[in-house]
Amino acid sequence: MKTSTSIQKTFAFAICVASSSFMLTSCQKNNFKEEVPPAVAAEQSDELSAKSAMQGLFVSAADTAASVDNLYKYGLLNYQTVLMSQFTTGAKDGNGVLYNKKTDEVFQLSRQKKTLYVFANGSDMSNPPTLVRSFTDTSLSSGRELAYDKKNDVLFIANNTDSTIRLYRNFNNLSGNVTGEKVKISGQPWGIIYDEMMDKLVVVIDLAAMRLDIFDNPAMLHTGNAAASRSLDIKDRPNGTFSRLHGITYNAEADVLIVTEIGEAAAPVTPTPGKPAFNADGGIYVINNGAAKLSSGGSVYADAVIYGANTGLGNPVDVASRWLNGKGFIFAIEKANKKIQAFRITDMGDVMPVTTVTTPYSPEAGDLTK
Repeated sequence: MKTSTSIQKTFAFAICVASSSFMLTSCQKNNFKEEVPPAVAAEQSDELSAKSAMQGLFVSAADTAASVDNLYKYGLLNYQTVLMSQFTTGAKDGNGVLYNKKTDEVFQLSRQKKTLYVFANGSDMSNPPTLVRSFTDTSLSSGRELAYDKKNDVLFIANNTDSTIRLYRNFNNLSGNVTGEKVKISGQPWGIIYDEMMDKLVVVIDLAAMRLDIFDNPAMLHTGNAAASRSLDIKDRPNGTFSRLHGITYNAEADVLIVTEIGEAAAPVTPTPGKPAFNADGGIYVINNGAAKLSSGGSVYADAVIYGANTGLGNPVDVASRWLNGKGFIFAIEKANKKIQAFRITDMGDVMPVTTVTTPYSPEAGDLTK
């Protein structure tokens, strides 16, 4: 998915929610202090003075129809999300997407083709984009999110159906047919991030697990079974026993860990009593002091939760976030309702997004050009 230095992700605001066994029950205000880190402020000032192009958000499309493009890029000016370009990349059933700032390349995974594509000139990509290289791993049964360790040149892919993390060493030299190392873990992985400052791979465990598994020094992992260095259990259950985690990011500047809640991924034959419909039961958790909690593990309640009918969240499979003109925003990749939604960093509870863009495709994953 993403490295902590290339993205900023954020969270939550104030809430009064009607009492329900599946919802928060009191007015709250997130204690996160919205301050732009000096380095970020200086960088953005330079960008604005240079009148550089709007920041970009890449979104991977899960569609397989020939008529649907596979990759989309949105410009971000303030919190407005504007479609800038769409690309025919060939990555049908597009899943993980990742922007490598160092090389200005975009990585995109096709779950259908079991292929990882690398495209050039991510900051100003043409259509069709320039393919740098690609590789296919026929053993990759259900590739989901991506993470990349630049120092060790290792790409990680979450493969949920067989409970493995796939490792691809010497990534910059890989092309053609390859077979990644299969690291068997406990539970089905989905969202993953690599934090280069802490040298940790953080893995969201899907389905009912409601936990993150943390692997220290992940480049040292090899084929075979691997136990997590520790786990972080998220105790919030806005959807009761139907609560389910998916997307993740860590904002190093704010020291905030953000994880998404998708609830039921599809409509059940019989509606589940006592909870919102599958396309209205999504949410976002924010956990402050993220570095310490990832280092210690244990159990936590989120410091804030974006959840409720007004949010428009049903299946936020991924999130991206950054500071824009001195304010923090998060961008939810909302699959069930085919939307890209922006929230303020200070939002919490049953709040409306500050902006919503409806998509003609099913968004699956996203990453920022910064």
